[in-house]
Amino acid sequence: MKKRLLVIGVVLIVLVATFYYYYTTVHVGTVKQNNIIKNGSFEDKSAWCLYDIAWSEAPENGFVLDPNGYSGKCLKIINSAVSPDRPYLYQDVSLPSGTVTKPLYFSFKYKPQNPSASFAIDIEIGWITYGLWILLSSRGAEITRGTGEVFGVTDVGGGWKQVEVAFLIGAGNYPFRINPLSVWEQEYVYLDDLYLGTEDPPSAENNLLTNGDFETGTYEGWKGYYFGEFTLNSTPVSYDKFSGKYAGELNTNVWIIFQKLNLSTMNSVYFRARFKILPSETVENSINPSCTNPPFALELRDSVDRCVFWFFYNNPMENVPAGEFSLLCLYKTYYTFEIVSTKKYTNGWRECIAKINSSIDCYDNYAFYVEFWNAEYFPSDTKILVDDLYVGYEPPSSAPPSWLDLLYENWWIPSLAVLCVLIIAVSAKLRKKRKV
Repeated sequence: MKKRLLVIGVVLIVLVATFYYYYTTVHVGTVKQNNIIKNGSFEDKSAWCLYDIAWSEAPENGFVLDPNGYSGKCLKIINSAVSPDRPYLYQDVSLPSGTVTKPLYFSFKYKPQNPSASFAIDIEIGWITYGLWILLSSRGAEITRGTGEVFGVTDVGGGWKQVEVAFLIGAGNYPFRINPLSVWEQEYVYLDDLYLGTEDPPSAENNLLTNGDFETGTYEGWKGYYFGEFTLNSTPVSYDKFSGKYAGELNTNVWIIFQKLNLSTMNSVYFRARFKILPSETVENSINPSCTNPPFALELRDSVDRCVFWFFYNNPMENVPAGEFSLLCLYKTYYTFEIVSTKKYTNGWRECIAKINSSIDCYDNYAFYVEFWNAEYFPSDTKILVDDLYVGYEPPSSAPPSWLDLLYENWWIPSLAVLCVLIIAVSAKLRKKRKV
């Protein structure tokens, strides 16, 4: 009995240690790794087949190369590809296992000739009985077969959009197909930069901030502020980060970092912040009730030092809606604002995406501040880590789902595992009784 308990204990410790190692070391950022899809940028016709014929040797039949890609050349799917014989472009791909702890990622860019006209394309990984099928249409992208999530649709400019997907699948060899469907009102649709791999898809963001992810390993582009600007002598930290290798750190010595922005317009400007307050237990128990300012804030000021936009977390100010995340805009005559999305991750990091609009054609030399407000109210060991800061005119990407998120959404997987364990345990007990 003791030996059995010892074995079970060792197995549980190994499983817990494995999950802990994965979750604390896995990359969640936007670094492009090896692309399983060959020639996903369509710079030529290599690696692709039309039916069972090499694309370079097959008649065009609606699939052609075009020089007007997002990057270099691209695939142009012409209306004539929608025909009774259902032509499709494909290649075979060899996939590792995509699990709840380490899903696979797929991304692509597309541009329809007319954004409002109908079209439908199936992008298929695997078969109708097992795999991942994505329906791309004038309504956007949706998963019609398989287990996964479309976690990002980003307007990358010039009429192009990037779609990002995380999904689960077993290891093996699969067909990858681009399959036009139904009747189109489009003359053509462009596809470009297909990516399939084990890492988060390459970033499609046009960030107006310099070094917003701190991956230079320095505070290049940033300055400190405390009753006047100063040069930051410290360096970003690596002991905890949301993505990549580094994160910025605010503490009781460096309260505020900022950089200047030259915005051409204030219409549809997006802001994204990912941050983590350490140690969370100390902070939650030490906020001074008389301190109405929040511990973490983002601020946009104009050239005459007027606060135009203020996003903050916790301790909402007077006359501001209560909640963990709030926005304040001091010049409501000219600006409207909204919180687009918020997320809280199991590792303590948080994400907020906000948007501001201007009713007039405003442009100015602005300054973007990242702030640890009223740091003197907190213990000296309190820190706020910041990562993947973004300001831009396109909606920023949100982080892919964590393995815990996927586990929650696909509850049948752990349920099936528990059921298998119970069946094995009951079978073993019945065998033992028969022997007796």
